[in-house]
Amino acid sequence: MIIIELQFDPTLARLAHTKCIHRTLPEPTSLKDACAAAGIPSCEIGQIDGAGDLDVLLTGGEIVALAAVRRVDAGDGRFLCDGHLGKLARLLRTLGVDTTWNDAWTEPEIARRSLNEGRIVLSGNRALLKRAALTRAMLIADDDPDLQTAAVVRRFDLFDHLEPFGRCPLCNGEVEMVAKSDVAERIPPRTAAWRDTYYVCAGCDQLYWEGTHVLALRSRIDRILAAARKDPA
Repeated sequence: MIIIELQFDPTLARLAHTKCIHRTLPEPTSLKDACAAAGIPSCEIGQIDGAGDLDVLLTGGEIVALAAVRRVDAGDGRFLCDGHLGKLARLLRTLGVDTTWNDAWTEPEIARRSLNEGRIVLSGNRALLKRAALTRAMLIADDDPDLQTAAVVRRFDLFDHLEPFGRCPLCNGEVEMVAKSDVAERIPPRTAAWRDTYYVCAGCDQLYWEGTHVLALRSRIDRILAAARKDPA
């Protein structure tokens, strides 16, 4: 039997529901597995003191202090939301972030798509995030879609890569400006009387224009980005 001690910073402590864990293990185990058993996926761990890395084998007597990851390079900024995060997917698309989502995708399919398409997985499913194939992921721990979105923007520093209303919230296709005359038959008469600028999704052909609802959505986006700029610590 071996004994180890894991110490968590406040962010990780909220995930593990404790600041410190003493474990008695029947045999040596990796730090990654020990953290997973405590409810903390490896994607949420940043600085490690007292051990080399997550793959190190703990053999007994170790005292390891772990801090939450703060910023992660998003690469080309492509994401995949699990089946429970449809509202988050729509908000990220509204911000212009390339985000796929389908509530019918299984855990193996999500992992496979992440690998094949080079997408970062966003999930509240800790079992999914334990999969070895998921090398880039984020645990979504909040239930509020606005706070979820703020956390993603903050974690991957997406501020300079956002293009609000640049993608279709329905299908993730890119939204492009279109001549009014080309979609005249699709425009409600009252709207056509005062609005001259229109947009169409290149993926699903959904027609968009800036109605009064856009003002409320812009205010919502401003609140999300303001929350994203706040340091959660």
